[in-house]
Amino acid sequence: MLSILHDHGHITHIPQDAYSDASATPQQAIATAAKTLGLTETDWVLCVDMDDFLVIHLDGGTLPDLTSQIPDGTGLCLSRRYFGNNGLVDPSPKPVFLTHLRGAPAILNRPIPNRLPAHLHRLSDPTPAEWLDGSGRALNFPKRARVLNADRFVWAQLNSYPLRSVCDFLIDLAANAPKSQHILDPLAFWIDHNFNFETIEQNTDKTKQIQYHLDHLRSLPMMQDCEINSRQWRQNILPQIMQDDNITNLAQRLMMLLPSQPLTGFHVQLIKRLKTL
Repeated sequence: MLSILHDHGHITHIPQDAYSDASATPQQAIATAAKTLGLTETDWVLCVDMDDFLVIHLDGGTLPDLTSQIPDGTGLCLSRRYFGNNGLVDPSPKPVFLTHLRGAPAILNRPIPNRLPAHLHRLSDPTPAEWLDGSGRALNFPKRARVLNADRFVWAQLNSYPLRSVCDFLIDLAANAPKSQHILDPLAFWIDHNFNFETIEQNTDKTKQIQYHLDHLRSLPMMQDCEINSRQWRQNILPQIMQDDNITNLAQRLMMLLPSQPLTGFHVQLIKRLKTL
């Protein structure tokens, strides 16, 4: 799919094997891409995961609309908004913004530390002196990862969909996907990300715009065949991986679980009290 988009000029796709160990960190991945693509020092760079989707709320909704608001010598910290499983068992052919409508609250307390924000900055200035949050407000750089204001998504945010359906999650784990390499405890990972706490408001005009572009991309030569082959592969591999008792047991436990609830201040204080008993 990425190769098709590359061939038609929509993206520049650098195959994973071309990176080797050069993409071990975001900084190394950016350096490799900059060298391969011939980026200039004034170009903007942003390193995100494959299940992260940048949503720009500013008028126009494009990256130039966002970067035009960022002063010189300043970077932008983009926080993630996690979307849980939303009760899906089977994979859906629909895009995630139509199937996953409920996610984590703006202020998320959970046992694991929240991930560092993704950093949008000029190639020449990976550690600018000044940083803004997703609403354009100044941040103290050393503390930027800990500032969690509920209204930090006014300019832009990253919608993150690490789980999708139960079947998708199992296939990712069993098929040696990159995700499986850093998930030591799949059940804990599911609980830490399965937040269906509140419905995240969708911009109807933006949704229609995304659907329009998706329809265009799906009309590219070979793209429909690629999608059909992908769905067929997932259908074929699922019965195979379910022969593993560990995968079967995990599937059963995932379907037994209720959606995760964020920790409240009461829970935090309770844990502190229990530690002193």
